[in-house]
Amino acid sequence: MNEIDWGSYSEGSVRVQPHEPLENYCPGGYHPITLGDVLHDGRYKVTDKLGYGSYSTVWLIRDLQENTWASLKIKRASRSTENLDEDPEIRSIKALEKHYICGPQDRSRRFPHLLDIFHHKGPNGIHSCLVMELLGPSLSSILGRTSMDEFLDPDTILRSSQQLLEGIQFAHEAGISHGAQIDMFSVNIAFTCNQASTDEELLKLLGGNPVTAIYINKNIPRTPYLPLQLVKSADWGMWFDCPIEDIRIIDWGLSFPVQEKVNSKIHTGDSRSPEAFFTHSIDSRQDLWQTGCVVYLL
Repeated sequence: MNEIDWGSYSEGSVRVQPHEPLENYCPGGYHPITLGDVLHDGRYKVTDKLGYGSYSTVWLIRDLQENTWASLKIKRASRSTENLDEDPEIRSIKALEKHYICGPQDRSRRFPHLLDIFHHKGPNGIHSCLVMELLGPSLSSILGRTSMDEFLDPDTILRSSQQLLEGIQFAHEAGISHGAQIDMFSVNIAFTCNQASTDEELLKLLGGNPVTAIYINKNIPRTPYLPLQLVKSADWGMWFDCPIEDIRIIDWGLSFPVQEKVNSKIHTGDSRSPEAFFTHSIDSRQDLWQTGCVVYLL
C-alpha cells in the first residue's frame, strides 16, 4: 500500500479534493465505487458522490425500481456487521422510526428516513449499506462557505435551532442519545432538499456534473482495492436556505441508550463538555451541550 499516489490519477486528482484517504481503500476499508455502478440486484444506480466520513462514503443513487432519488451510505467493511440489525446506526434509526410511527403524525421528522438496508460484497470485504432519503448539504458545509458578509437568514437560524432541539428531545423520548463527537456535530446536521422538484434542478443544486479523476498510472497496475475513478463530493453550490427546508440529525453510528454512560475518549477538542473533561464519560446530556454549541455557531 506504500505505492498509493494521488498522481496515479488524471490531473493529479487535484480537482477532486477534498477526498477520503486513498490508504483506506484496502481490505476492511471503503468499497471502491465507479459512477454508473448498479448495486443490490440491479436496483440502485450510483450517479454522484455526496460525501464521506471516517467510516463510510455516501452516494447519490437512482432507485431504478421506484424511479426516485435517494442516498446510499456504504460503510467500511471493518465497520460493518454480519447481521444488519446489529449495526448501531441501523438499530437506532429503526427505534426512532418506531417511536415516530407510534406518535402524532402531524409532527415533522427530525431524523433521516431509512428506506432499505443490504449487504454488498466487494474486493475489500462485505459492506453494510443504508439507503436513505436524499438530503441536502450539511450545516457544517453551509457554515464553511458563509463569509462575514453573508450570514444565514435570521429566520433560518431560529428555525434550525428550534428543530435541532425538537430532534434531540424526540430522540431522548425514543430512548436514544446521538453521541457524536462535539466538534463534529454540525457535520451530522443536514438540511432537506425540497427545493429540487426536477432532475435538472437537483443537478444544478449539486453544483453541476460530477468532477472525477481516472487511474492512469501505466507503470503501477491498479489493485482491485483502489477505485478506478475518484469522485469529488458534491458542493451544493447552488443550494440556498429557504423556509421550505428543514433539518435532519444524521449519522447515528455512535448512538447509545439514553440511560447509559459511555467512555468519552473519542470526544476530543476544545468544545468538550465538563463531563468529558473531568469524568471521561458522557451521557444523554452531552447532546444538549452539543446543541448549545451548534446554536452558538449559528
